[in-house]
Amino acid sequence: MGAHSPAEEVFQHLGGKWDVVRHFEGSYRGVFSGEATLIHRREDTATYHYEESGELVDGAGHAFAARQRYRYRLSGDGLQVLKCEGSEWELMHKLDFSREGRLALAEHVHLCGEDHYAVRYRVDLEGGWELDYEVRGPKKDYRIRSVYTRADLSD
Repeated sequence: MGAHSPAEEVFQHLGGKWDVVRHFEGSYRGVFSGEATLIHRREDTATYHYEESGELVDGAGHAFAARQRYRYRLSGDGLQVLKCEGSEWELMHKLDFSREGRLALAEHVHLCGEDHYAVRYRVDLEGGWELDYEVRGPKKDYRIRSVYTRADLSD
């Protein structure tokens, strides 16, 4: 992989601590706010372990503690996102980034049963990043928009 591939630039940029706000709109409504951390474990410098925790408030105003775990892994000239299902890590997205100035952009479609998850990543290599999902299925019709801003390093 080239030292300046868009996926490698994105991967280097994502490391660290982020504040995240996620809005759900459509058939499911709510707002999540919390923190996400992407860190290396042991000598595996081609994989970040993503851990997120915070509070989800649904459309009815009910608050819930929420947590997620993912892995972000460099693979060839792309970036893979894996999600833990039970005790196994499964590929969720394969992202091939392109550059537009300081932005790195990627899209991927993930099928989960009859549900269709279309994601768009928009990474400002000098700032934050965003994920935008369109979720469609027999019982699903909503949008998820996540905005990440670098956490205050003085915390």
